[in-house]
Amino acid sequence: MEPSSTSVPGIAVLAVNATSLSEAIILCFAAIIERGESVAPRGFPTREIRPAVVTIADPRRRVVCMPGRRVNPCFGAAETMWILRGSEAPWIFDYNAALLKFADGGILRGAYGPRLRNWGGAKDQLRWVLRVLKEDSSSRRAVIQIFDPGAVDIAHHDIPCTIGFRFFIRQGRLSMHTLMRANDVWLGMPYDVFCFTTIHEIMAFNLKCVLGDYVHIVDSIHLYDHDLERARGCHLPQEFASAQHTAHRPLRVSLDDLDEELDAATKGGAPPHGAFGEHGALLKLYGQVKQGLQPDAGLLNSLSPAFRESFALWSAP
Repeated sequence: MEPSSTSVPGIAVLAVNATSLSEAIILCFAAIIERGESVAPRGFPTREIRPAVVTIADPRRRVVCMPGRRVNPCFGAAETMWILRGSEAPWIFDYNAALLKFADGGILRGAYGPRLRNWGGAKDQLRWVLRVLKEDSSSRRAVIQIFDPGAVDIAHHDIPCTIGFRFFIRQGRLSMHTLMRANDVWLGMPYDVFCFTTIHEIMAFNLKCVLGDYVHIVDSIHLYDHDLERARGCHLPQEFASAQHTAHRPLRVSLDDLDEELDAATKGGAPPHGAFGEHGALLKLYGQVKQGLQPDAGLLNSLSPAFRESFALWSAP
C-alpha cells in the first residue's frame, strides 16, 4: 500500500493507510525520505511533512518487528504501564536512561500519566470518556487533553508532543483519534502508538465495543537527518507482516481493576497470562539482560510470538 498526498492550497496532507504499526512506519519512512522538507528546529537538521494522517486498521497489531529498527519492547511495555498508572515516578529511567536528559529536577515535566489519570489533581480522564460515551454513544465530546499550557514552561526540557485524544463510537466500533504537534517516526512513533493503541483497546473493552480504527494525526511528522540512512535500510519482510508477528494477546481489563493490574505487573506479581502479564514478563527479561544473565526460558515462552520476536530482535548481539 502506498502513502498518498491530498493537495490543498499551500499544503500537501500525507495520508497513510496501514494494517499494522510496522507497516505504517515503513510507509512514513518512504514518504519523508522521498518528499520531506528540510528544516532545523532547535538547530537539529530534520526532514518533515506537514501534516500527516496515519490510519491503522487493526490497532492491536502494535508490536514492531522490523529488521533495521530494533525497537525495545521492554521499554514500550514499561512506558505504557507508567503512563496508564498516572505516574511521573523516576523508575522509568531504569528502562531508558536517555530520558534523563529531558528531565528537570529529576522529573519529566511533560509526563502524560498525571495528565491522563489525575488532571488538575482531580480528574481521571479515562473515566470521563467512559462516562461521556455511556451516556451518549454518538457523542463528540469524549476528549482527553494532554497538552496543558498551565503546566509547561519554555525552560522545560520535556514539552508534550501530544495534544490529546478523541474517541468516537460509530456502528458499534470505537475509533480513537490522536493529535500530536510533532512525531519523530524513528525514535518516538513505535512507542507512542504502542501506548496510545493500548489505551484504545482498554477503552473499547470497557465500552463493550468492537475495536475500530486508530487515526494518528501529526502536524509535523519527521525524521532527523542522522536517522535517514537507517530508515532507508529498513524493510518489512513478509514473515514479519502477519498478525502473529505484530499483535500481542488481547487486553481485557476494567478501569476498576486497572491500577491493581498495573501494580502487579510492575512489581513482578502478575501471572504470565494476566491482563499485563506479558508486559510484566518483559520487565523481568529486561532486568536479566541488563545484569548479563541468560533470559529465562519460562518467561520467554510466556510471551506471545509478536513480543517474543520483538524481544529477540532487540536483544540480539
